[in-house]
Amino acid sequence: MEMESTVYAVKQGLRVAVRKMLGWKTSLAYTHAGNGNDWATSIHIAANEGRVNMIRELLFHCPDSLEMLNSNGQNALHVAILNYKTGVVRFLLNSKESHNLIDEPDNDGNTPLHLLAASDWISVPAKLRRRASTKQE
Repeated sequence: MEMESTVYAVKQGLRVAVRKMLGWKTSLAYTHAGNGNDWATSIHIAANEGRVNMIRELLFHCPDSLEMLNSNGQNALHVAILNYKTGVVRFLLNSKESHNLIDEPDNDGNTPLHLLAASDWISVPAKLRRRASTKQE
């Protein structure tokens, strides 16, 4: 029941509620939500919904939640790119730990950089363009 409440609060962007829940029990940020072999954590849900404020709140209480993977082996940057959440992509790329996210392959071997290159996004964030050009050298 606690996890469902946290997921609902994250999905709805209820920052104060999320803050109180994580202040009470930080492990809620790491719990899997979903069914069977298809699950995610709160940071994936926030990325999917485009909720930068929720990601900020999660990272404030649980900084290492940025490294969490969903059932597909994807981090929050994978999820944000796949769901065209530009604000989340920018926020995550500006985080200190973004270099850990960019090159992390999912279960299919795709990094966020691969997903971005294969997408139909018109503008590729500058940080990823620079990263892609240095990878090819």
